[in-house]
Amino acid sequence: MNKKLKLLLSILAVSSMMGVAASCGGSEPADSSSSTPTESSTPSTPDESTPDEVTKYVVKFVDEDDSVISEEEYEEGATVTVPADPTKEADIGYTYAFAGWDKEVTAANGNVTYKATYTKTAIEYTITFVADGATVETLTYTVETEAVVEPTVPAKAGYGGAWEAYALDGGNKTVNAVYTAGVYTVTFKADGVTVGTATY
Repeated sequence: MNKKLKLLLSILAVSSMMGVAASCGGSEPADSSSSTPTESSTPSTPDESTPDEVTKYVVKFVDEDDSVISEEEYEEGATVTVPADPTKEADIGYTYAFAGWDKEVTAANGNVTYKATYTKTAIEYTITFVADGATVETLTYTVETEAVVEPTVPAKAGYGGAWEAYALDGGNKTVNAVYTAGVYTVTFKADGVTVGTATY
């Protein structure tokens, strides 16, 4: 009786162990292939590209004599600042007015020099003809005038007259009559023969 009981207990023990093993074996291990792989983190590379270099140009404005009025550096396509209109002093013959730059001022697209230009106007002067302190006539002229129509020198008994020398080179002028006493020759004759002469 004791042997049978022991045998039965042994069978139950083995069966119990097998059941435990079966329950443990039914749980499949996790498939490592089903897990989502972690993305490898690649270190970001800094942007090593060099920014485009800005193109710049030198823009100059000069006067008629090439003296610099302004000189500036501008980025390509930038609006150019135009300086105030320059001036030019009058000389003995002309006055001058600014007429603009020698070319159209545009946005900066290259190194460039703009030059001032001027228009000139001849200055008008007077020339007065005077004889013995009295005004005979007043005329006008400019340095572009080649000659004026002179009035006639007033006659003066016993004298020959002419206007003094002058030049139409600018400025108001007074031209005086210059009188020269007449030179006469007296010839003395006797019976048709010259016996002498005298001048006065």
